[in-house]
Amino acid sequence: MKRHIVLFLLLITTALPGVANMLVYPMSLEIDGKEQRGQTLNVMSKSDRTQYVHVVIKEVLNPATPQEREQEIESWQGKGIVISPTRFALAAGATKTVRIIALHKPQQETFYRAYFEPVTAEEQGLASADRQTSAQVSFSLVWGVLIRQLPEKSIIALTRDNALPGITNHGTLRLRLREYSRCPTSHADNRCTWQPLKKSLAPGAALKLADLAANQALRVRYLDAKEKIQTLRLSD
Repeated sequence: MKRHIVLFLLLITTALPGVANMLVYPMSLEIDGKEQRGQTLNVMSKSDRTQYVHVVIKEVLNPATPQEREQEIESWQGKGIVISPTRFALAAGATKTVRIIALHKPQQETFYRAYFEPVTAEEQGLASADRQTSAQVSFSLVWGVLIRQLPEKSIIALTRDNALPGITNHGTLRLRLREYSRCPTSHADNRCTWQPLKKSLAPGAALKLADLAANQALRVRYLDAKEKIQTLRLSD
């Protein structure tokens, strides 16, 4: 997924090198679409001082497209998922467990990023932070965790779009595309010439294939949830 790297680090102070005063793991997770069980993240201190952490969650809109953007969501909005706690103190050498809670079952796969940002005690509304702690925060990193919330019903529905020409994902899941072929319908898959197509196509997204003529035969290969290659034959 373009720009959806599992490990996403952002320097608070870009002019100076960052120091990893904490670790967050895992760096990606998914919430089951049927049971919608809560998940947990672990925040581990790598510092010899108490740190204060603020968590911000953002929904990823139009993922893996030039129009991709992030929109911050608040717990009171009741959208998708919430994180608890969103502010906490992390003692030296300690590990804090943070819960990811699903509020409802989405109709299609939805993407979020949870950002873990070290802040000063003053920013947390606590006692004034000393200068050394404030300086340490200035060099810290923001950790971003990618969260996928899966739908209750998993539907694979990739269709031809002759207007592009190309393909459109009308299903409920992101498709991890790998190859495509303009192979005649009469040919077996092993007789086709396959072109690389390493892209992710979110639900509702479309992809233009520049060398595809309208009404031309088309096959697309993608990776399923078990990391196996599947082939779809789309209508001529």
